[in-house]
Amino acid sequence: MGNVESVAAISVDGVSVGHGGLPLLSGVTFSVAAGEILAIVGKSGCGKSTLLRVLVGLDRPMAGAVRVCGMNPAEMLRMGGAMAAKTYGVLFQDCALWTSMTLLENVLLPLRNYSRNGEEEIRNLAKFKLALVGLEGFENAYPHEISGGMAKRAAIARAMALDPPILIFDEPSAGLDPCTAKQIDKLILQIRSICGTAIVLISHELGSIGRLSDRVAFMDVETKSMRPIAKLEEMMVTAAADSALRDFFGDRPTRQAALEGFGHET
Repeated sequence: MGNVESVAAISVDGVSVGHGGLPLLSGVTFSVAAGEILAIVGKSGCGKSTLLRVLVGLDRPMAGAVRVCGMNPAEMLRMGGAMAAKTYGVLFQDCALWTSMTLLENVLLPLRNYSRNGEEEIRNLAKFKLALVGLEGFENAYPHEISGGMAKRAAIARAMALDPPILIFDEPSAGLDPCTAKQIDKLILQIRSICGTAIVLISHELGSIGRLSDRVAFMDVETKSMRPIAKLEEMMVTAAADSALRDFFGDRPTRQAALEGFGHET
């Protein structure tokens, strides 16, 4: 895994999140360093998606504070989308590509909205982003004309359009066959290696978590709390004496098994 720098790209301090005054998670504290991949895992309903909405400023926490590159994400959105778009990019689980737009137009959208560069320059940049994720030659394709894996790649290119220091990936391998999921995982590692981006990975795929994560944050739906963040190997050991972790991880692969045949060394 890559070296983790000490600068916090994301800082979460004593945060509680929920709906209608009812908490899903309480007292959550963690940080994500520049260049780090943090995997957030847990059973359905544990609050992963709600926490994601707080991280990107769509919801405010019930308690505690969130800082993204030192700024309050909700305040960033309130002041306008430009600062938020330049700070973090999001890959949504369903990709959220505009179906009436080509892949190039999808990537151009944030550049046209928030970049001051001229049209030719942003078109060249959008083409470069698509080439970076392996979609050179598909600029004029529409989302319905490509595979699920290609749609994920296009959505990653759009998330990277403004070169944000933080990327948030919500179930990036969901709905993909194992081979395509590994290809997406390799792409995520390449992005981290090339760009030094801090990445928050929300996933339930233990193979992807094993291949990608520097550390893992487990959200317990029963206690509405987060276990101490740890490397996957450490968490797998802890699972032997922790029923919630054991129920989630079970006898699933360790990192070594996840990396088998992946062409990546720890």
